[in-house]
Amino acid sequence: MEGAVINSLPGMEGMCGGMLSCGTCHCYIDEQWINRLVPPKAEELAMLESMDDRRPNSRLGCQIRITDDLSGLVVHLPVEP
Repeated sequence: MEGAVINSLPGMEGMCGGMLSCGTCHCYIDEQWINRLVPPKAEELAMLESMDDRRPNSRLGCQIRITDDLSGLVVHLPVEP
């Protein structure tokens, strides 16, 4: 999330700065990558439940810790209405 915000990636706001209070970093993890991530914690799941456009591969970008193992991670952003 931080990298996307710093680089002004359209569709990634990150308004709360990673505090799990806004959901503006909602994203979709490519199916080939979803099982490589640490599973979401209860707080993230609770925030995701409030998303209208939630999918099984939805995550909050602020909760994804980038490591060398995630080099090449494919992330999709929700289409804005």
